[in-house]
Amino acid sequence: MKHPLRWLPILAAAFCALSFRGLQADKVTLEPPLVTVAPTARPPTIDGEVKTDEWKDAAAVTGFVGLTTGELVGQQTVAFITCDKANLYVGFKCLLPAGIKPVSAHGKRDDPLWDDDAVEVFLDVGHRHADYFQFIGNSLGTKWDSRGRDASWNAEWDYRATVWPGHWDAEFRIPFASLGTTAPADGGRWGLNLARDGRTPTREISSWAFMDGSFHAPERFGLLVFRSAGPVARLLGLSAARDGGLAMQAEGVDLALNVSISAGKDVVWQVSKALPRTADKPEPVLHKVSKPGTYKLRLAAAPAQSKEPIAMSEATLQVKPPVEVT
Repeated sequence: MKHPLRWLPILAAAFCALSFRGLQADKVTLEPPLVTVAPTARPPTIDGEVKTDEWKDAAAVTGFVGLTTGELVGQQTVAFITCDKANLYVGFKCLLPAGIKPVSAHGKRDDPLWDDDAVEVFLDVGHRHADYFQFIGNSLGTKWDSRGRDASWNAEWDYRATVWPGHWDAEFRIPFASLGTTAPADGGRWGLNLARDGRTPTREISSWAFMDGSFHAPERFGLLVFRSAGPVARLLGLSAARDGGLAMQAEGVDLALNVSISAGKDVVWQVSKALPRTADKPEPVLHKVSKPGTYKLRLAAAPAQSKEPIAMSEATLQVKPPVEVT
């Protein structure tokens, strides 16, 4: 696989008084997200450190949304997904405010880790919307697993976590054999969701796929597509800027990224950017939504010679009127 690009920031700036929590306005319908992965010849070492060189072949997703709101959350997460002939690998980088550390109290397997700072992986083998597997790991390195809601099910899999200033990392190695299957063929499709149970600095439960209040709904999972070779898209950052804008970072090889903002059926703004092979400096894309309301943000990455996306995600944005100071 060709070496991916360096970080490429794309800024969609200056939404007036943009709020990312407490959505009470018109509900936006969000499509399940999509990610495409390809095998790596150098699988990552599962030591709890998400090292850039070890995960450089992995697809990356971000833009986690609130479990019940579908809005981008304040504390974002970047997840990395790759595979080899025997295993699925998932890494998480859980961002934290300066000076804040994750809090976890449970150190035994199958303790209620969702009460800690933890991350979760949901897998629907074959994308059948019926049976699924759930894997949880907290910031201490403790793990939990179930088949559907059957917590007595245990499998062989590896998990490690490490806490760093400004973030904590988590790494999973899940053997296909532990799921009763083999490596998917080219074009294989699974259901996938990735989630984060945040406890610090405030309680915040977020998800790659919008689950509308319940993680146990495999029909809402995102789509994981396996390919025998790349390219893969790496969406590495999506967050609210202090001034109310959006900051986004993405990279890939021979990919185009389409970003759109819509209100109902009307697309109010969109741009398509070819992701170059080098990204030595930021390339801003500026836009302003001046009308208060509820909007949908959509990101889709596709090979330059194709319109078929290999990665896609959507989130709800709420624009409020500016606050008047008297």
